[in-house]
Amino acid sequence: MPAPEADLAKLETVVNERAMPPKLFRLVHWTTGLRTDDQRALLDWIASQRRAYATRGVAPEFANEPVQPLPDSLPTDTGKVAVGRQLFNDVRLSADNTISCASCHTLSTGGVDGKKVSSGVGGQLGLVDAPTVFNAALNDKQFRDGRAATLQEQAGGPPLNPVEMASRSWSEIIDKLKQDSSLTQQFLTVYRDGWSGANITDAIAQYETTLLTPSRFDAYLRGGQACAE
Repeated sequence: MPAPEADLAKLETVVNERAMPPKLFRLVHWTTGLRTDDQRALLDWIASQRRAYATRGVAPEFANEPVQPLPDSLPTDTGKVAVGRQLFNDVRLSADNTISCASCHTLSTGGVDGKKVSSGVGGQLGLVDAPTVFNAALNDKQFRDGRAATLQEQAGGPPLNPVEMASRSWSEIIDKLKQDSSLTQQFLTVYRDGWSGANITDAIAQYETTLLTPSRFDAYLRGGQACAE
């Protein structure tokens, strides 16, 4: 298992800046410190470890860089993505049919609602602002406090949160969604085991996985021409 990326970056900085041992220590013990061959050996080891984190398609000259290009896409099921897109924008996930995922994660405004704190059913105010949904699939943890490990786990929080969407149970939500024959037919095509909270949140997570925003800089890291100013 490769060393954590953050640890590799810290160690690389220490080696390149000759930060260890500290300068005051070297004033007294001036023969201490890494020799040139030691530095090279450490940097070579860091490079070998970092290859495990290199993004597929990155240009060879950038494979050892801490900053890697965003992927153009991640593996998803297109049928589930289509269902997830509808559910992401469906207000029926909320108790009074007024709030959808898109209410707090508006794609046209950077995947957020632009508010100091987000509001839910009945105008109730939450405690934090909504984080952007763009590139959320690349997050190590979800929610501001990192309490969710995956996009699917995060998608299951707001619908049953009494301050946000305020639905009492997944059964309550499913009873409303089942009345939509077109959506139900589409849902059952990709989820043969039927309606469930796990399948609903999986579909939303599949859709959110597609919300990636690779830029011209990412294209440059893949070997494209230099970014225009």
